[in-house]
Amino acid sequence: MNAPYCLEQAGQKKDLTMENYLFIGNYADSDTNESDRDAENLGVFPTTPIDGSILQIVAMNQTDTNSNGGYGDSELGLPGEPASYDLGAGTVTTAPDMTTGANITVTLGDGTTRTFLALLVQMDNGDTFLRVRTH
Repeated sequence: MNAPYCLEQAGQKKDLTMENYLFIGNYADSDTNESDRDAENLGVFPTTPIDGSILQIVAMNQTDTNSNGGYGDSELGLPGEPASYDLGAGTVTTAPDMTTGANITVTLGDGTTRTFLALLVQMDNGDTFLRVRTH
């Protein structure tokens, strides 16, 4: 689902988007140095299969607070732009700490595999999501 729209709020134009992401777990901080564009600790993410019982499709509302057409993570000393989602215990509002492209291999029910380029997003609180573009 991808439904961008604009909202006038207190005289500020904010572009908002709701998209579905796949929650893959909560992991230790992968981006320990916010003064650069690197994720210094990508080893916190699994390289072996993830327990499917934790996977959850989540609608995420993102806000483009600086109206630059994208949703920024906290890099080069700038704050990440807010996002809200609910994993089942109530709405969480936080910001992305790290985003990067990742090759993801999925094993289908028949045992075959497919590999996708996905957006890997880790929030300030460690919640980590995947987003695969289907168009």
